[in-house]
This record gives sequence, C-alpha cells and structure tokens, in this order.
Amino acid sequence: MRAKLSTQTSQFGTIAVAFTRECLIGEDESCMLILGSAGLSGKHARVFFDGIQQAFFVEDLDSANGTKVNGRRVSGKERLSSGEIITFGDTIDFVFQLHSDEPAGAAESALRTVPESGLEQIPAFIVHSPPETARNETIEVPPSHLADTQRVYFLDILTYPFKRTFKLENGTTLIGRSPECAVELQDMSVSQHHAVITVGEGRVTIQDLDSKNRTFLNSTELSEMVELTSGDKISFGRVEAKFLSSSVPSPKKVL
Repeated sequence: MRAKLSTQTSQFGTIAVAFTRECLIGEDESCMLILGSAGLSGKHARVFFDGIQQAFFVEDLDSANGTKVNGRRVSGKERLSSGEIITFGDTIDFVFQLHSDEPAGAAESALRTVPESGLEQIPAFIVHSPPETARNETIEVPPSHLADTQRVYFLDILTYPFKRTFKLENGTTLIGRSPECAVELQDMSVSQHHAVITVGEGRVTIQDLDSKNRTFLNSTELSEMVELTSGDKISFGRVEAKFLSSSVPSPKKVL
C-alpha cells in the first residue's frame, strides 16, 4: 500500500510526495517533505504506517502551531482515511490519499520539487527523499481537475473564542452576528449580516453586505464581489479567518 500527500498551488500546480512507510514533515533538512514556511517546526509532524493496525496515522510532534485533520487539531496520533485534509501549522492544506495498485515496498519518491525563492503568498515547498531511497528524476503529477476529483472548501475562523472550521457547501453561506447566519460570530465588531460567501460553477466569491466595520481580504477592504483563492485571509470586523480549498477523490458511484 502506498500513501501520498498532495496539494495544489496557483504558481506551481500540484506538489506531492509518495511513500510506503513514513513521511516526516517540517523545516528540518532531514524531513522527507520540507516546508520552508513560517509557522512550521523543524520536525513538525509525521505520517506513518502502523503494521499492527494495518493503517496510516498522522502524529503531531509537539509542534508550535499544531497539525489539523479536516480543520480539527490533532492531539497525539490520529488514524487517516483516504481523502482527508491535513494542515501543518497554518500553511496550505495537503490531501492524504491511499493507493493499493502498487506492490508493497515500492521506492519512496519525490514527485515534484519547488525552489524556495520567489514565493510570496504561498509557502516554499521542497520535497526531499532520504539517501537510501533518493532518485534523480522528477515526475509530473496529473492535474487535480480530472474527473475523479472534486474541490472542497473551508472557512477557518482563527480568532478566539470563535475558532472553528466551517465546510462551505454549494450555494450561499451568510456570515454575521445574527443567529440565522450559517457562520455566527457573536462579536460587536461584526454586523448582523456582515458578508456572504458563494460557492458555485467552480468558483468561490465573497461580498461585503454593507457592514459597519467592513470586510477585508488580505488587508484590502472589499468594495465589490471578489473571487477567493486558497490561503486568502479574511477579516470580518475584528474576527480573522482563512479560506482553504483542496482537491479530494470524488465519491465512487454505486451501480
């Protein structure tokens, strides 16, 4: 059984690393997946195969900013299922996938390497293979927009005591202080109906609803409807949030 961690960025397309036993994630050069991004610990987390339970687990290694699975912070180790979303610190989220179509013990390989220079809004990713399994070749990963994948979207509220991750379904999601809002934020800086996020036709947009303290996207005040991209930071009054998106396997059709 082979596992893969993958993510999609606007500048470099799909970045992924495949492994059969363990993948160590962090800023340290000894890691298999090196994320050169602020907020990551030297040895941040590991994803590994437990031979007794015959399953993959993720374990946070006492990192400063934690590890999340589907927006929920990991305490100790947690069993993984294919298609789940893992976020290391506050960086771009990775999709965990399982593949059983290759023989066990297949060589662990880096699928794409990205230089650290020239990055602004996204982390710098470097994929590194240990010396005993290192390969000189790089392999392109198929685009994530193939028919067997779908996009999922989340709004991660960062400000205490509202910290929570909301999955954004198709249609409109109303954000505000009113109890009728899908994302209810009981802070006096937030208007009753503060903003709305709309998911549809392969895009996600946000619009301020004439709120008193306005909505800010990446520190810029919104004056019109704007399309969101993964990693965008949003402020509803004093409440900070982050928009995340990922590709996950589409549900299998039952015949």
